[in-house]
Amino acid sequence: MERILIVDDEPGIRTVLRGVLESTGYQVDEADSGEAALICLAHSDYDLLLVDLQMGELDGLGLIKWIRVNRPDLATIILTGFATVDSAITALREKVDDYLVKPADPTAIRDTVRQTLERRRASQERAAALARMRSDLKILLGDTVVMDQPPVEPAPTSPVISCGPLYLDETGHQAIWQGRLLTLTPTQFKLLTCLARHAGQVLSPQTLVTAVQGYECSPSEARELIKHHLYSLRALLEPDPAKPRYLINVRGVGYLLRLEE
Repeated sequence: MERILIVDDEPGIRTVLRGVLESTGYQVDEADSGEAALICLAHSDYDLLLVDLQMGELDGLGLIKWIRVNRPDLATIILTGFATVDSAITALREKVDDYLVKPADPTAIRDTVRQTLERRRASQERAAALARMRSDLKILLGDTVVMDQPPVEPAPTSPVISCGPLYLDETGHQAIWQGRLLTLTPTQFKLLTCLARHAGQVLSPQTLVTAVQGYECSPSEARELIKHHLYSLRALLEPDPAKPRYLINVRGVGYLLRLEE
């Protein structure tokens, strides 16, 4: 059963979409904001995201940009009103799969979702077929591992940071938070490591972008680049991401990681 996440701050829209999709046989979850969607994405796997463009601090376009970097396999359909068609065009440039104009009728919803998921499955099947072909070519060319050789033991790794609830091993790309192993993207890992190295110190968005991405940009660009990654980290670290205890935003200055012993 394919799983869909609806992201919209209007309860009525979510109710209609959920009813149509569940009656078609999909498993459906809801989020009332971009921030809530990041929490859902941190804890569950989805096949498709239905996202409204006009929401709160983390709007639909910002969420889609985060998905393109961190979950490029996730199919996305945007929900837009006639007044936000220009925003829909901008979103399409971010390579969303399709869009629906609200209010959409049930037939259009079912058809758009079905076609998007069919394209996603076909793309995954092509990727799997290419991977099998590459593997077969390596075997034919003799570029493969001799299977009866004993496995090579990994080299021992040393912790980079071990402080309070956080353990980071940069060599093994391992992050443990409050005894729980985290699954982080390379960007998330670099960002958390940078903040942890300077725990308790406020770092500007520009400083974080330079440390994590390796280039310089304007303050406004840096804020846009960093804030979405901070949202996703909060979804993994914070008991209540809306009231952060560890990843703190110091308004107008930057961010700090507060590690409690």
